[in-house]
Formats: sequence, C-alpha cells, structure tokens
Amino acid sequence: MKKYQGYGKIVESTKAWILDKKDNNIISKTQWVVTEKIHGANFCFVCDQNGNRVRCGKRRDFLDDVEDFFGYKKILHENKPKIQMVFNSLKKESTSEVYIFGEIFGGKYPHEEVEVINVLPVQTGIWYCPDIKFYAFDAALVCQDGKQTFVDYGVAMEAFKHAGLLYAEPLFVGSYKKALEHPIGFNTTLPSKFGLPLLPGNKAEGVVIKPITEIIVKTNKGEERAIIKNKIAEFAEDERYDQSVKKNTTMNGVISSLDLLRFEIQSLVNQNRVNSSISKIGVVLRDDKSKILELLAMCVEDVVDSIKYNNEEVYDAMDGCDRNILHEEISFACKKVIAKHFKNQ
Repeated sequence: MKKYQGYGKIVESTKAWILDKKDNNIISKTQWVVTEKIHGANFCFVCDQNGNRVRCGKRRDFLDDVEDFFGYKKILHENKPKIQMVFNSLKKESTSEVYIFGEIFGGKYPHEEVEVINVLPVQTGIWYCPDIKFYAFDAALVCQDGKQTFVDYGVAMEAFKHAGLLYAEPLFVGSYKKALEHPIGFNTTLPSKFGLPLLPGNKAEGVVIKPITEIIVKTNKGEERAIIKNKIAEFAEDERYDQSVKKNTTMNGVISSLDLLRFEIQSLVNQNRVNSSISKIGVVLRDDKSKILELLAMCVEDVVDSIKYNNEEVYDAMDGCDRNILHEEISFACKKVIAKHFKNQ
C-alpha cells in the first residue's frame, strides 16, 4: 500500500515566508481566491486503480473498515461516483492516485422548521445542516514515483463542479492585497445551499485565501504552499487576536527563552484547540482512555508545532532541558483543558 499523504496545516500568518522580488511579483500578478473556512473535520478521498477504488482518510492516515469517523461510510457511499468523475477529469498519463481534500461537517441544525436527524455533530458552534456532508477544497495528483502535486485551484473547481461535488466556491477573486482585506464575521453561506432557513448570528469560522494557480514559497523549514487562513476570534486556536507575543521583562529587562514561550502556552491551549484535535481523530468518549490519550498527544503536538512556527529562532535556541520543561508544561496545560472539556459534557 502506498504511503498516505495527508493535508498540511494552513498557516495564519505569512511571517515565515521568505520572498524575493520575483516571488513578490508572482504573488501580486496572480489572481487570489477567498473561500469560506468550514468548522468541521479534515477528510479526504483517495481514488486509484484507474478510478476503480476509492478510500477515505483523516488528517494523517487512511481510515479502516472498523473505524467510525463521524459516520464516514455514508459519506463515501454518497460521493463515490462523484470522486471517480473527478479522478477522470484530473488524471494524467503518469497519475496513480488522486486526492480530493476537504472537510466533513454538519450533524445538527437547531431550527424549529428543520427535522432532527439522529447523528452526532462533527463540530458545534456553527450550524450548517442536520446531516453529515462533505465539502471539497483541494485536489492533488500522485505520480507513479510517489510525488504529490497539488492541482491549480481553478482547475480543481471546474472538476468539482462538473462532478456535482459540494466545494469551496469563491467569495472573492482578485488581487492578493484585496483578498487579505476580505472581511470575516459574516454568516455562513452553507445553509442556503441546502435550502435551510437562516439562523441569526450563525457566523462563518473564517476564510481561506489562496492563489488560483499554485504558488510555492520558501521558509526556513523548507517550501510550503501559499495558503493563509483567517478565523474569527471566537474560533481562534491562538487567543491573542493579533497573535503577538506578550511583552514582559525581568528586573534587568532580560527574559529567558523558556519564560517567553510560557506566555505562548497560555494563548494556545484552549477549548478551540481541543475541538480542533477531536476533529482530526474522531469522536472521543469520556470513558475511552486510549482515545483520550490520543487526544492529549494530538493537542500537545499541535501546540508545539504552533510555538515552533511562531517562534522558530527562540525555540531552536533553547537547550534540551528547557525544551523538555516546556513540553511538560504544555502537556499539563492540555490535560487541564481536556479534563474541563469532559466535565462540561
């Protein structure tokens, strides 16, 4: 079986991008698209064997037959013919697999005129529809040598539309500068696609901003795709609205790397982080100890990744002892928030 190639994390800031004049010219001349970010669980379809086989995956792994990841088998049954159509639209002579990345969402719509369906919601706080649905937002091709290449989003959209898949339609298409200025805090557009009555104050989680044609940017950690997300404060996994590091000093104006990053823990460990981690591994019940440990590991890893991304030089300069202390404090903070999560259930 070929290695699973999941979807990378979308950054909330471009500060790690290393851009030269040529890069800036490409970014400024390219058309950018703004789409609604869905509050759900990362999910993908992988189509191979010349379009005859369709498998499903979560953030990092293929799903197996005994796993019940938000009732994904129903999603597979509903979408398999459409995924095969996308495969046939996008495949090239060297293509061995096509990945269709997206989000599964829904499961509750609290409106008196809408029938209640007996399913667990993927996420709460934003309401989309009473049943679980799939929302496509990216596609990638894998060649015989195993190399994965993302499809230009303009091309992917045409394939999704042709197949009848629900997908991330543009809220705006235009310059990079205008795309970055696109407002957030608007009501989600998804319920109207299902003909549902609107709910007041049902805000979208945020937006995703990316180029119509693929752009790869350099960072100190290697190359990454030029994609940015911008979420409303209520759903931010970093509770600092501007994501700035808190300023603090000791009596002589010097603060250690460990103390500086401790401020990050306060901002990054929260209920939204727990919700995000659950969306990556599936439903977690309070009496399922192995799943709770998996949730803890996911939360800790996610927080560490955010700290490293936001404070690369500070983190890299820490000695091993301080780094171990930091990780232990992150784990302790995550345990507290997870315990509170289950206490409030």
